[in-house]
Order: sequence, then C-alpha cells, then structure tokens
Amino acid sequence: MKPAGSLVSAVPALLPIGGAADAARAALSNARMVAPLLAIVLCLSLADPSRLCAQDARGTILGRVTDAQGAVVPGAAVAITSLDTNSLHRLTTNDTGYYEVPLLDGGKYTVTVETAGFKKFVRGPVELSVGSRLEINVELTVGNLTETVSVIAEAPLLETTTASGGRVIDRREIMELPFSDMNPFALTGLAAGMQWTGQPEYRRPFDNGGTSAFNTAGGVGQNEYSIDGATVTGTGRRVGFVPPSDAIVEFKMETANFDASEGHSSGAAVNVLTKSGTNSFHGSLYDQHWQQRWNATQHFTRLAWEKQVAQGQISPNTPKQASGRSNQFGATIGGPVRIPKLYNGTDKFFFFFSYNGIYQNKTETTGSVNVTVPKTAWRTGDFSDLLALPNASSYVVYDPRSARTVNGH
Repeated sequence: MKPAGSLVSAVPALLPIGGAADAARAALSNARMVAPLLAIVLCLSLADPSRLCAQDARGTILGRVTDAQGAVVPGAAVAITSLDTNSLHRLTTNDTGYYEVPLLDGGKYTVTVETAGFKKFVRGPVELSVGSRLEINVELTVGNLTETVSVIAEAPLLETTTASGGRVIDRREIMELPFSDMNPFALTGLAAGMQWTGQPEYRRPFDNGGTSAFNTAGGVGQNEYSIDGATVTGTGRRVGFVPPSDAIVEFKMETANFDASEGHSSGAAVNVLTKSGTNSFHGSLYDQHWQQRWNATQHFTRLAWEKQVAQGQISPNTPKQASGRSNQFGATIGGPVRIPKLYNGTDKFFFFFSYNGIYQNKTETTGSVNVTVPKTAWRTGDFSDLLALPNASSYVVYDPRSARTVNGH
C-alpha cells in the first residue's frame, strides 16, 4: 500500500507542464475556495426569506378568497400592484383559498382577484404600514370576468393577524405635528405607555442619549431601534443614527406582545421606514430656526439681571439672557432614474437623496442654571423636611434674592 503522500504527489503529473500547469493549479485552488461559498449561497437561497428578515420594515398582504356562500375559491389569480412604482406581484390561491404576499414596501396598493365564473374584484387603494400584516379577505360575486366589482373608500383597516400592541406614526403626523430639531423620534411619546425622561435641549439628531430617553411602561427594559429592518441600536441601548424627519415615511413602535421576529430587548421595538423613489419626482427644502431669546428667561437668571441693573453693573439695555440660535436645514429629492435618450427607469429603477445640515451657536446649556422649583411646603416657609438630611445643622436657608440670612436662618 502506498503512503497517502504519494496520492498528492501524483496530481502534478496529470497537469500540463510550464505556465499552463501554474494556471491549472491556481484554478484548482480557487475552486476549493469558492466551493464553501457556493454551499452557503445555496443554503440561503433555499431558506424561507421571511425567516431571514427579522425586524423587517416591509409588510405583508394576505387573505382568503371565498364565494357568496362562504366556500373557498382555489386557483384564483391574485395581483398586488403598488400605486407608487407600478410593481406587480402575481400568485394564485391555494386549495384553501388562501394567498399571502410578503416583503412589500410600505405604501398604497390595489388588490385584484380574477377567476372563471366570477366578476373581477378590485380593492384599493389600501395603505400598508411599516412591518404590518394586512388581512384582506375577498368575497367574489358570480358573473362574467368582463364585469368588475370595485371596493373603495372603506374604513381604515385594522391589523388582526398579530397581537402586538403599539402605534404607527404615519407620514401625515410627521409632516404636520410640531416637534423640535427635525428629530422624528420626538414623536415616540405619542404611543401609549411611552414616557420621555430626557432634556428638551438634548434632542438634536446627534444627541443619542436624549433621543433615546424613552421608557416603556414605567421603565421596563430598554428599546431596540432599526431602520428599514437593519438594527441601529448603539452602545448603552441608544439609537445609533437619527435620520432627518423629511427622509422617513413613517415608523412603528411595538410596546407589548412581540412576535418571534422581535428580540434583544424587553422595551419597545422602534422600526423606521425611509423614503424611496417613485414614478413621480418629489422633494422638499426646509430650514428649522431656533432662537434662545424667543424662550422665557429663567427665573433666577432674571433675578440676577435685575440685581446687576439695580447696582449699576450693567445697562438696562443689556439682554436678560445669553443669545443662542440654531438652524437645521436640508433638502430631499427622489424619483425615477432617467437619462435622456439613453435610459428611462420608470416602473423599474428609482433613487432618493437626502441632505441634512446643522448650524448652532449657543452659549447656555441646560446644566448652567438652576431649573428646580420649591416644594409646596417650602413656599409657606416650612423647611422641616430638610432636618432629615445628614448633618442638617450645616445647611443654611436664605433668601435667594439677597443671599442674606433672615433671623439667623
């Protein structure tokens, strides 16, 4: 029996000599490297795509097709059409009359059902929200395919296929509700059970801590953030990136009863859906201006100003508080990719671009002034609860307007 090494040494004898031999060896080495990659790709392609997309921002339209007597209609042709891009998804109902179209971008769709012996059914537009499962059951009417039954102007659909609780902040609320710093996460407090515990001054797009200072149901756990299904939760369970409000369509907050696609946290799951191009060009141009002097002067800041004016240290024309201002500006544009006389991307290829800039000149910070207020008992002169402090005798209570003791106190 030959040793194992002789099998390896026999391989070069089978290869061409000279430069061709080197090329053949390189090809063999590359084949050995590519084979594992091909195996991985094959496994992923055979896997269920819906299971690979945990926390996906895309939604699903599903339902069951029946006749007027409630009997299921198998083999019916179902078409789901996007009104924004004209993308079309075709399928047929199974033996139980059931259909399901996953991985749909948020937006408006029409649902069309056709089969022999029944009138054509068209329903739309229906609004598909971020990460939602929209159930649309269809009841067909006996008749000719040339006849059409159209269902429009129905009440908003309820999501009945999941038990999760939460709220969707839609595009209208984002565009019309006032909030500071062009930060869409400022609207998170609109969901039931969400409490914001941060400081209003620290809610700019780069203030991850203030932006993430939302507690769920009294502070149970911390939140999980994702954009278009990709996790953007950074260190300290804070949001890693804050997109400008004009660059997102809507976002969804799930606060309870998560399904298996959510995880990593016992707090809320915040999933953001960004804008994309459509068949029509659209865009925006904005600038949000903030001015410190538009805000009321802090109480103790005003008292200090009055004292300095009375002592002649400053002029009465001196501003009561330091100046400060900021501008947050940007622009967005999206639509089909078109190259005159070369390419028309309508219904096929789209783009969306967003730019956001911040200019800020600010001297005062939240921690530079005393923003506390006295307790009710203190306002009546009762400071007895301070006696419970360690070394209470070392504290002195004085009039903050004069900083002098009164009757030894």
